[in-house]
Amino acid sequence: MITEYRVRNENTGGNPANNRYTREQILSFMQTLLPQLESMEAVDRYAWFNASPTMAGLWPCGLIDTDGSLTINGEYYSNFGLTEDDNFVGGDGSVNNPYLVSNASQFSKIREYTNMNFKLVSDINLSTLVPAFTAIPSFSGTIDGDNHKIKGLSYASISTKGGLIITNTGNIRNIEFPDVNITATSAFGVLVGDHNTGTIDNIVVKGRVISNNTSDLLGGIAAEISGGQISNIYADLTMETTCGMTGGIAGRAKSGASIISNCTTKGSITVRALKTRIAGIVGRGESAVAIKNCLSTMNIRSTVSGINGVGGILGANNNDNMSIDECMFSGSINDVF
Repeated sequence: MITEYRVRNENTGGNPANNRYTREQILSFMQTLLPQLESMEAVDRYAWFNASPTMAGLWPCGLIDTDGSLTINGEYYSNFGLTEDDNFVGGDGSVNNPYLVSNASQFSKIREYTNMNFKLVSDINLSTLVPAFTAIPSFSGTIDGDNHKIKGLSYASISTKGGLIITNTGNIRNIEFPDVNITATSAFGVLVGDHNTGTIDNIVVKGRVISNNTSDLLGGIAAEISGGQISNIYADLTMETTCGMTGGIAGRAKSGASIISNCTTKGSITVRALKTRIAGIVGRGESAVAIKNCLSTMNIRSTVSGINGVGGILGANNNDNMSIDECMFSGSINDVF
């Protein structure tokens, strides 16, 4: 039997703010350790230490937050070992009778029916999945969130091009992603890698995205759009990047008439390498993309000198057929050029 195991930082000086660990790091540790404990014949029982949010050396391990709600670690721990029913709770996948999705296991099963139609009937948390959720390779159907939340879209390190879907030619709408926390090592879009046709509409994305990629492409919604529409987006993101072609909505718009409309981005973009084509909406345009009725209040800055091709709405235009209509930037651009 193992009792009260946890991760402790001894060097906080009594100040919780000095704890070097984050809840996300503790979650990653739990996701690695708990399945191993379950597999050990010598371990009959075990218990995680539920630290108080005021305990300086242990607070990231806490299962319950100050408001009494479960932390991300609490949600994972409370659901670990429970078998979610991965059978959809209704529907037949048709346009008029979509499959109904009530939990993370059912959502992950979408990868087996990529041209079908789905509707969320409750909030879901992807961080509860064991093994962990991985991006759906391709999708051409419809996912209607019905204004529910998908929590736990988190990767300590991801090398695929999209966080939710890698290649999208379908429709994704009416979903909030309230707590994304992602570190990407290659070209990346928070929702999709390549958005080729179809629509992404009425989406809220909040959280933190870091790219350690030294090449190009980081988008708050899509790495690249080459057709279709992205509309009615609210993205509040803290973005840090070492790559070029970084945009609050899309890293690059290319090879096809695309429309980005009624999108709002806020938060920040911090550029940590000598890169170009950075903006609050689209980093680089290479097609007849139309950017309409968009607002960005992002604070864009660089930690290195000499970067250029930075704009509030668009970073760089490589196609005369692009258009920007009735857009506004009211953020800030500092330490560039």
